[in-house]
Amino acid sequence: MAITWKDKNGNVIKVTHKGLVLRGPMTSEVRVMSDIYSYQTRCLVWDPEKGCPEEVVVWTDFDLYDGPYGEPVVDATPEVMTAYRAFLDKQEALAKAAEEAGAREKALREWNPPKIGRRMRVVRGRKVPKGTEGTVFWVRDGRCGLARSDARDERGRFVDVAWVDAEYVENVAPFSGDVKASV
Repeated sequence: MAITWKDKNGNVIKVTHKGLVLRGPMTSEVRVMSDIYSYQTRCLVWDPEKGCPEEVVVWTDFDLYDGPYGEPVVDATPEVMTAYRAFLDKQEALAKAAEEAGAREKALREWNPPKIGRRMRVVRGRKVPKGTEGTVFWVRDGRCGLARSDARDERGRFVDVAWVDAEYVENVAPFSGDVKASV
C-alpha cells in the first residue's frame, strides 16, 4: 500500500513510495525549535535514485504542523529488499574496514614511540644527525636519551649519548602491521 497521505480532515491526498517502504512507523522525540521538543513518527523507505534508505516523517505532534499526515504500510518488493540487504552488507564491510584501519593505526602508535630499551633512529631535527641510532635509556617530557654505544663511565652512565625530542625518532624494528604482534 505504501504511504497514504491524508489532510487534517482525514481526506486522502496522495499515495507515495509504492513498493519502497522497508520499515513501519518509528516514533521519537526531536528538537523542533531551540526550546521546543516534539514527537515525530518516521518510516524507512528505499530511495532507488540514491541507492540507499532514507527516513520519511509521516506524523508530528508539533503545534504548528498542519499536515499532511502519512500512514505507512510495509510493502517493499523482493528487488527492493535485495538492494537494501546489499546496502547493509556494504555498510557493514565499510565499518569493518574502518575498524581494522583504526586497529592498525593504534598498533602503529603503540609501536613507534620511544620506550626504555627500544632501538630508535633519528629521522628529524637539526642538532643530532639524521640516521643516528641508539637504545633509549631515558624518556621524559617529550624528550629521550639514546645510548649510541654500550660504553659507560666509572659511575655506570652511558658515555656516547644523544638527546632528542621524542617526535624526532622512529622505531628501528620493522612494523609487521599485525595488530596482535605489535610491540
